[in-house]
Amino acid sequence: MSSDFSAGLDAQLLDDFFGEADEHLIHIREGLVQLETSVGKAEPDLKIVKELFQEFHSLKGISALV
Repeated sequence: MSSDFSAGLDAQLLDDFFGEADEHLIHIREGLVQLETSVGKAEPDLKIVKELFQEFHSLKGISALV
């Protein structure tokens, strides 16, 4: 494998990573804003908590690949 091909592959991988990471971070921010309504309540909205865990898990997974 030539170094030019490898550099192009790495650049494309990073571009894809940053694009997907931005999407996850947007969803995480939105979820945290929604979760703020649960502050002071006995129990947070479990649907939002579950969605946040999924977004963080996905972000962690793509980060491990890079």
